[in-house]
Amino acid sequence: MPEHTTANTPKYVTEMIHYQCGVCSMTATVVNTPTSTLAWHDHMMQHARMLNFRSWTWAIEQMDLGPAD
Repeated sequence: MPEHTTANTPKYVTEMIHYQCGVCSMTATVVNTPTSTLAWHDHMMQHARMLNFRSWTWAIEQMDLGPAD
C-alpha cells in the first residue's frame, strides 16, 4: 500500500452483514465478526432447514473529511 494518502483515504473499514431467516421473520444487521456469525448460526440451529437464509455484506469506510494538509 502506498505511503501517500489524501483527504479521501479511508482510515477505518468495517464490514457489515445483514441476515434474513427464510424460516421465521428474524433479521439481523451486525458488524461481521466471528461472534456475530456464531450468534446467527445458533439461531439457525433452531430450525430444521438450517441453511434457509439470505445474507448481504457491505463495507463502511470512515473518511477524513477535514482540510487537506
